[in-house]
Amino acid sequence: MIVVADASPICYLLLIGYVDLLQRLFGQVVIPQAVHDELSAEGAQTIVRTWIAHPPAGFKSSMQRRPPMHHWGDCTWVNARLLHWQRN
Repeated sequence: MIVVADASPICYLLLIGYVDLLQRLFGQVVIPQAVHDELSAEGAQTIVRTWIAHPPAGFKSSMQRRPPMHHWGDCTWVNARLLHWQRN
């Protein structure tokens, strides 16, 4: 499954050392250009700017300004996967 990531989950997962969780749960993570710009902005923390400059292979930057979005019902599935991960 491919997931489109917002800046907040990437930023906070980086800060607590669990950014790889997104790739483990979803396989490929697409980072929209606007999110890439936000994570690489001068005000972002150094660890975030360093990571976005060379993200791992499972994280793909997209040059599209508005990536295709899935139905909001997918959020329920994402929450279920996160709860499953927390319990195991």
